[in-house]
Amino acid sequence: MKPVPSESLFEAVCAASHLPWGTSCLLFSHDNDGESVEVGKALSRRRVRTALVVCRDDASGRREETGEEPPTYTLADFYAL
Repeated sequence: MKPVPSESLFEAVCAASHLPWGTSCLLFSHDNDGESVEVGKALSRRRVRTALVVCRDDASGRREETGEEPPTYTLADFYAL
């Protein structure tokens, strides 16, 4: 048995008809890829506070912040605490 996604996370978030007021989201991702950022933006448009936590600290994957995407942290940021 092998799990196969029926839709992307972005499609699932966009299809959700109602998210309760005050909802917050920690979005975990292996890489700082485009889909994670798009999911964060879609949640922000719905007024859901979102933070992105990426597992791999790859400087080439970091994007210049424009204020639209959620704050991004790496696992190493949490080890520093």
